[in-house]
Amino acid sequence: MKKSDINFLEPCEQQLNNLLKYYQTGIYVDAEKLSLSTIQEFPKHLFAWKILAGVFMKTGRISESLITSQKIIQLNPQNPEAHYNLGVILQKLGRLYEVEASYRKAIELKPDYAEAYYNLGNTLKELGRLNEAETNYRKAIDLKSSFREAECGLGSVMISKGQHKEGLEKLRLGQGAMFFDIDNGVVIQ
Repeated sequence: MKKSDINFLEPCEQQLNNLLKYYQTGIYVDAEKLSLSTIQEFPKHLFAWKILAGVFMKTGRISESLITSQKIIQLNPQNPEAHYNLGVILQKLGRLYEVEASYRKAIELKPDYAEAYYNLGNTLKELGRLNEAETNYRKAIDLKSSFREAECGLGSVMISKGQHKEGLEKLRLGQGAMFFDIDNGVVIQ
């Protein structure tokens, strides 16, 4: 077998299980080593790349996670989760316009991606585009009716827009058992 033929093979199931186990249990040194060796042997295997990007994020190596996530998109540009994950990384770097583009691409590829709508809402809120943020929070809630974080985001935007009563109600929905006494301005649990 020629070395170039290896790219079309898959790592064994045990290798992938170990990779996932190391990552999920926080043994990041071993997860990184196994990811790198898997990538060296199978350079187009997305799962190993995703674990490596996750390890870099978990260990605070944001720039390395960014490069790895860009590689994942290069390998599979039609993967909505890869664009979403890139948005999360870019958010940590404060590159909001690129964050927006990443979430929009994720939504383009997966129109029912509630989490991408929610994070896009957060980004637009941070950019001061409250009407667009509200639209995206509402879309996230439409797609996932019990999306508490999106309810809170929507409530926050509504309050910022001067819609206090409706905003506080959304915050109450997002917080579950906690609610706000609008007339007295107190939190009741």
